[in-house]
Amino acid sequence: MGYKGHQATNLHYGIFASKLAMDLGDPRVVEACSDFWILFLATYQERKAQRLHGLFTLRKNTVLALQELGWEQAGKK
Repeated sequence: MGYKGHQATNLHYGIFASKLAMDLGDPRVVEACSDFWILFLATYQERKAQRLHGLFTLRKNTVLALQELGWEQAGKK
């Protein structure tokens, strides 16, 4: 995205995810994700053993929505 550090990128994705959650989300899911908005779109797994950063994995519904919007093919051009 061209940012100098990860903080700006995290903020960008957090704002994006919060807007989607508020517009589309089940209120119970919105409440569960409100401290860490990206969890609306993805799951997170810590990897302490390897001393690596955590791993985000897009949720199945997120992937299906992006595919339906044609984003999967856009990356192959």
